[in-house]
Amino acid sequence: MLVAADPVLREALSGLSTTMLIRHCAQLETTTPQDVTSAAVYTLHVLARRILALTEEVHDLQQRLTDTITGHTPTLLTHRGIGPDTAAALLIAAGDNPDRLRSEASFAALCGVNPQQASSGNQPSPAHVGSPRVVDLFRGSGLHVRARLVREGATGSALRVPG
Repeated sequence: MLVAADPVLREALSGLSTTMLIRHCAQLETTTPQDVTSAAVYTLHVLARRILALTEEVHDLQQRLTDTITGHTPTLLTHRGIGPDTAAALLIAAGDNPDRLRSEASFAALCGVNPQQASSGNQPSPAHVGSPRVVDLFRGSGLHVRARLVREGATGSALRVPG
């Protein structure tokens, strides 16, 4: 949008951080677009206000999600690397029957990182099954390291992670 905008407008907005650019564009004075420049100003104003509204909505939803998670499992969000999105996915994966997660091994199975005997019977290998949502969480975060250590601890090849 800014690349094709009027050079004067582009220069006035250059050098601003993304946050400052959005705030500045949200405060631009607009009129009914009459030409390309006024149409660009109007569009930047509308888009910036929408970004601010959606950002506020995201923060509100994050807070509601955090409050809900804390109400159900007060200590889950205190663990390093577990934010509201990860905690929600874990709780959803555990389902209405959290008793099925009786041990670290059952949690590893849910996450798809539990060892399975290879066809030779000599080397265990990760199962790569479990809840797809939780498996994706582990692949996209540092939690896969903890899960790997838990898995190796279950096979006796490494120390278990405390906590």
